[in-house]
Amino acid sequence: MSGQAAGDDAANARTGRVVIVTDDWKGAGGGVETFLSNLVGTMGDRGIDPIVLYQKGDDPANVRIAGAGVGFALRVLMELRRIRPGVVHCHGTWSCMLGAYLYGRLARVRLVNTFHTQPVRELGRPGRWLLNRFVNGFDHITYVSEALERSFLDMYGLEHRRSEVLRAGVRARAVPPEELERFRARHGLGPDHIVVLGQALTANRMKAEGAKVLMRSVHALEARHPGLVLALTREGRFSDELRSYARENGIGNVIFTGDLDNPFVPLVLCEVFAHITLADGLPLSVLEAMSVGKPVLATPVGGVPEVVEDGRTGLLVAPTEEEVIGGIERLLGDPELAGRLGENAKAFVETSMTWERTAARFIEIYGGAGDGTA
Repeated sequence: MSGQAAGDDAANARTGRVVIVTDDWKGAGGGVETFLSNLVGTMGDRGIDPIVLYQKGDDPANVRIAGAGVGFALRVLMELRRIRPGVVHCHGTWSCMLGAYLYGRLARVRLVNTFHTQPVRELGRPGRWLLNRFVNGFDHITYVSEALERSFLDMYGLEHRRSEVLRAGVRARAVPPEELERFRARHGLGPDHIVVLGQALTANRMKAEGAKVLMRSVHALEARHPGLVLALTREGRFSDELRSYARENGIGNVIFTGDLDNPFVPLVLCEVFAHITLADGLPLSVLEAMSVGKPVLATPVGGVPEVVEDGRTGLLVAPTEEEVIGGIERLLGDPELAGRLGENAKAFVETSMTWERTAARFIEIYGGAGDGTA
């Protein structure tokens, strides 16, 4: 037996049944769904098959929990009492954590939570104290970026005896030629079109405001670059607002694709991947663009600068029209630079951002390995 196989068997024996609790699962869209789909699949390759309790999505093989807030948390608690897992791993809002926390007060179980998104709600001193007590009821806390960990410390004074940054992996998906042709035909893209792509910028306010800057910037470049179009993916909370914004401002060279089964289809087609946002964690869409060697233009927010090194694996710009226009012009006007940035980005994620590494560390955490616990 190989050393890795022996290690996996030992971890599995310590771990017991694993339950993942999340707001978003298959079909819900967004970065958390992508994160979990890849994590669960990679764990399956190593002999661990988590049960997923989810609020939004569609997956008959797992368990959908109705409701929201406290109602969702109490139903999660009831389902955990039925399953009786050895590990509960939360990825979502406080209601996901609450159900797991309550179960942990009743049973000997290992509780893990992963924070994915920036905190936005200010708390007074009593709220900060309560949050710290609540979070420290978990055995292990992970963050998807160093910047995200700092933001929780700065905003809430949140410290945990066992916490670490554990970034997502990335895995490119194949794109059959017929999928490319269907996408081109559906959105009227011909061979002379030049595509700037913004993935999932319709989901929250900070991303939507960045998308508006990107829309104005691409519109301003249309005369200098005939055929230049902006493609915005995902049907998010702010999609209708962004469509109205485009109409009201006469921005005609923008395509709203809605949700996509395979986000790598527009990635293959685009010339520039632009992630312009006012706040973020560590967006998987950026890692996916890097994994296929696309030149990335991004704002230096959240964990983005941890993977996009300006001038080496992409370009970092402020979220202003002037800087975004300059960045797009630089990439379109210098194919050698664009190619070099894309090649460097692909090499970086292939060596440093693998799901195998991420899943292996989570399995260690589930079993209590490597953090001083039994």
